[in-house]
Amino acid sequence: MIILVILVITSVGVFCGLLISIANLLLPKEPELLRMAEEIADILPGMNCGACGSPGCFAYAQKLAKDPSYINKHPCMTLMHDEEKLKKIEEKLGISVERVELKAFVRCSGSSKDLFEYSGISSCKAASLISMGQKICPYSCLGLGDCVEVCPYEAIKIDEERKIAVVDRERCIGCGLCASECPKGLIEIVPAKAFVSLACSYEARRNIAGRQRCDNGCIHCRRCYRVCPSNAISWDEKKDLPIIDHTKCTGCYKCVEVCPSHCIVKL
Repeated sequence: MIILVILVITSVGVFCGLLISIANLLLPKEPELLRMAEEIADILPGMNCGACGSPGCFAYAQKLAKDPSYINKHPCMTLMHDEEKLKKIEEKLGISVERVELKAFVRCSGSSKDLFEYSGISSCKAASLISMGQKICPYSCLGLGDCVEVCPYEAIKIDEERKIAVVDRERCIGCGLCASECPKGLIEIVPAKAFVSLACSYEARRNIAGRQRCDNGCIHCRRCYRVCPSNAISWDEKKDLPIIDHTKCTGCYKCVEVCPSHCIVKL
C-alpha cells in the first residue's frame, strides 16, 4: 500500500511537471516579457506619476517590453531629463530614443474679472461646476491651484496679482500632469523650442449669455492666420480659434505683430 501511494504521488508529480514543461514550450514569451518589464522598471524613475499615460512605472515598463517604439510615442518626461538612464533604456530596448523637451503653457492672459465672489472649496474643479466658474470669461483660468498641487517639480504657481496659474519654464519638464488636472483644459504642452503660443481659449462659437471674453482675448479676426508665411497657423472652425503647428513655425513673429488683442505671445 505504501509503495502504491508513493507511485501515485510520483506519477502526479511527473504529470504536473510534464504539463509545466509543455506550457513553457507553448508560452515562451510571457515569462521573458515579465523579466524584461522588471528590468526596464528598475531603470525608470519609479515616481508612478502617470504622466506617460500608464497608471504607474511598471505598467509603462510592460508596454515598453512588448513594444520598444512605444517610448517615442509616449515618452516619460522625467526620464528625458536623465541622460544616464536614457542610455540604459536604449541599451535595454535596443532602439534609439528620441530626445524630447516639452513645456507647459497656460492659455489664458488672466485679464478676466470676477463675476461673483466664490467662497466654496478651493479647487478649480469644484468652482467650475458653478456656472463654469467665478470669472466673467467662462474660459478663464480660475486660479485655485489644482495644477499646482499635482506638479512634481513645483514648476507652476498662482500669480497673486492676476490670479492665474503661471509656469516656470526653467523648472517645467513638460510631464503634462497639470494639463490633465485642469478642468478647463487651458494648459497646453508645447515643444520647449516653440516660438509662440495663444494665450486665450475663448470659444466664440459657444457664447454664453451674460459672459464675455476679457480685453486681451482673441477677437477671431484671423489676421494671424492670414499673415503666417509658413502656413503654421490653421483655423479651428469649431472653436473659432487659431491652431499653431509648432513644427512649421519659423519664429518670424508676424502673427504676434498683427494680433490686435496681443493674445499671441512669444515664448
